Amino acid sequence: ASLRKEPHNIQLWFDFIRFQDESTMEHRANKAAPVLEKKLSVFEKAIEENPGSVPLILGYLDTCRRHMTPDEVSEKWKLIIAKHPSSSRLWKEYLLHHQSEFETFSIASSSEL
Repeated sequence: ASLRKEPHNIQLWFDFIRFQDESTMEHRANKAAPVLEKKLSVFEKAIEENPGSVPLILGYLDTCRRHMTPDEVSEKWKLIIAKHPSSSRLWKEYLLHHQSEFETFSIASSSEL
């Protein structure tokens, strides 16, 4: 049955909406991955060229945060902090990030830092 034949069939509308959401998500996912990889690659190259640039590092980490799992982002943070142990700005942002991850945050894990 189609919506043209049954325009008052609420379930058909919901099915169509769900289909549209799934189609859009699949379409976006297919295009988003290469775009994301390129963006991360550009950030990595920029950081390689400017290793002490806190704004570049934070931009990179923000991009990671929006597109990676919390565990992957935490690993990125740990690598960055290991490379820049004396950057108070990065430490501050790292601690804020760490605290925002309620699933992984604990006083014990923070004291290990």
